[in-house]
Amino acid sequence: MGYTSNDRNEKGEWQPRGEICLKGPCVFMGYYKDTAKTKEAIDEDGWLHTGDVGTILPENGAVKIIDRKKNIFKLQQGEYVAAEKVEAVYLKEGRLEEVFLHGESTQNFAVAVIIPAKPFIRELIGGAEDNQQARLNERPVREKILAILNDSAKKSGLMSFEQAKNIFVEVKPFALQGIVSSTMKLQRHEAKKFYKKEIDEMYREGMLGGKKE
Repeated sequence: MGYTSNDRNEKGEWQPRGEICLKGPCVFMGYYKDTAKTKEAIDEDGWLHTGDVGTILPENGAVKIIDRKKNIFKLQQGEYVAAEKVEAVYLKEGRLEEVFLHGESTQNFAVAVIIPAKPFIRELIGGAEDNQQARLNERPVREKILAILNDSAKKSGLMSFEQAKNIFVEVKPFALQGIVSSTMKLQRHEAKKFYKKEIDEMYREGMLGGKKE
């Protein structure tokens, strides 16, 4: 995922990053009658692999969680969201070609980068090919898209906290952006880096449908 124990921050200070592992009498011994799951969680040296990626802050030595190894993220209010589950719901009705759902532990809602299917694009802005991405990312259009998607998601059983509250509309496939694997699986850590500017802007803007920041 690109994290190492030799990483440095923008000031050049040593700031190691990697998976947070725990060891000691407080760590559980394993899953009851489930050797495979126990080996997955606890390595041969007794370290519990939490799945959280952390960094050690140089100013005070505190550990800060910055990412997850698996496709689950935790929101500020403590709710866990399974990204692939939510993406599958959004893709189910065929309005989207691809979707990348993202959330952060410092934020209380999830955001998404979506690639609409061509019929949905025509429904939204007509058949014009010029400036599609700019037109699709106008706030009223994004609000309409999100309302349609989340109405369907709600009917499919998604909780409100699982639903994206802001979106960025992309028109180029993720494969052309270099953020999928050789088996065409989305590489989330690469997608997060590639769309960092758009993600930051969505969080600055706040939830669509609410008061503009």
